[in-house]
Amino acid sequence: MIRRLAVLLFFAAFFIPAAVYAGDYMKEAGEQFARQDFKSALANYDKVLAGDPKNAEAYFKRANTKNYLGDFDGAMDDFDAAIAIAPSKAEYYFGRGLLKNYLGDYDGAVKDMSENIELSKNNPRAEAYYLKAVSEYYLDENAAAARDVAEAVALNPRYADAYNLRSTLGNIKGDYKGAIEDITAAISIEPADVTFRYNRALLNEKLKNYDSALKDLDEAVKLEPSYAVFKLRGRLKLSADRYAEAEQDFGEALKYNQEDADLYFQRAAARTGMKKFSDAIKDYDEAISLNPSFAAAYHDRGSAKNNMGKYASALSDFRKAGELDPSIEFLQENIKTAQKNLDRYMAFYERLAAWIFICAAAAFFIRRRIKNKKLYDDSKNAPK
Repeated sequence: MIRRLAVLLFFAAFFIPAAVYAGDYMKEAGEQFARQDFKSALANYDKVLAGDPKNAEAYFKRANTKNYLGDFDGAMDDFDAAIAIAPSKAEYYFGRGLLKNYLGDYDGAVKDMSENIELSKNNPRAEAYYLKAVSEYYLDENAAAARDVAEAVALNPRYADAYNLRSTLGNIKGDYKGAIEDITAAISIEPADVTFRYNRALLNEKLKNYDSALKDLDEAVKLEPSYAVFKLRGRLKLSADRYAEAEQDFGEALKYNQEDADLYFQRAAARTGMKKFSDAIKDYDEAISLNPSFAAAYHDRGSAKNNMGKYASALSDFRKAGELDPSIEFLQENIKTAQKNLDRYMAFYERLAAWIFICAAAAFFIRRRIKNKKLYDDSKNAPK
């Protein structure tokens, strides 16, 4: 009897603590994850799985931890393992689908979110419908995306991101009124979201509601100034012929990004509107150096040069623009104008050169005649 008890105690020393410690490790890992101490959490999940390699929940939670640490391949392996062990757990498909969406595997994300929705049909998640719709949007399956995002909004009428996505889909479809209504709903839920205000400004620009668009962008600048916001606001001000303000906004945008050829091109247009042709040409030069195939920049630089009287250089720019894009509006007219200006300029200077030559020759002969007359007079008056 005593020997049997000793044997039981011996085995208990090995097996009972393993089960107890697994629960302790899971609890501790969860607390560490909540504190964003992901490396420590990962170490504890490793310990759990070392003792219990069939623990689906540990695989799932370790996958989420690896996600935060940027180990996406490891996270995907753990999601796969969790699903293989417990294929009826809806949240496992949600986690894997979310990762697939992030990595650009949109087909895989749609399948996983569909599985999550099917397994959760008694208590569906708005987020699953939304993420499925996002993946469908990237796959250009806009009709399916519209149906799923509508489900997301129905499940959660305060889902700002879902309204934003539905606005984007409405914009693609050409339903601008519905798109404005949806993005306005998103803003009413999250008024400090700069992206929503930026998107509504884009819609209003399309509808030529420039004042409304500028109001959103002014608010966006107050909330979170950025390259995209300054560039769009500058473009709108340029459309409204507010050249000085547009120039300023493009300058602010350039503080964030000096590699955008279009940004220099837009500022050059603002400077051209202000008749600051020399500064405009510098910006066109920069745009062309960043994008040597920028036909419009060659064309508009030619116009600026034409306005400065640099007709030969303007003609060269117009012809280069024509080589790159023969469809540019007014290109042929501008080539003819520049050629006419150059011909007139050359004719004028040819006449001027001829006149200068005639004047110089006349002056030469007059001086010579005066000199000869002086010599004659001197010789005549000389003592004999």
